[in-house]
Amino acid sequence: MRKNAREDAFRLLFEQNVNPEEAAEKLQRYFETAREEQKAEEPFYVNRPSAMDKEYTRTVVEGVQTYQAEIDARIEENLKDWEMDRVSKISIAVLRLAIFEILHMDDIPDEVSASEAVTIAKKYDSPSAGSFVNGVLGSVIRSK
Repeated sequence: MRKNAREDAFRLLFEQNVNPEEAAEKLQRYFETAREEQKAEEPFYVNRPSAMDKEYTRTVVEGVQTYQAEIDARIEENLKDWEMDRVSKISIAVLRLAIFEILHMDDIPDEVSASEAVTIAKKYDSPSAGSFVNGVLGSVIRSK
């Protein structure tokens, strides 16, 4: 199920935002280990990734790295009365993931990307983050 892989990708993108030095190591571990081995010490992974999960996660994480300037420009263009440096790192990671899907993954409907992003934002950020993310992504989709 892509939902779990999407959440894993979000966590990896967030980690890159917060601690770039450890992000490469976490990405490598994602592809080498299963959640079972780490759940007691570090509940990092949402699921035991399948081959399809790993492929999706690699595509998203590498894609966001490749297109980050374009993605961040889209975020900035669609912020209303906000500056990028005021947006939480969690919301930035969620927005980067969803905007990458919207712009570069034609097999995922835009509405699914937005809906899943809102769900992740509500789970990991403040209660109002879901509405904020939804508003930014709605603007991105309309301007696509």
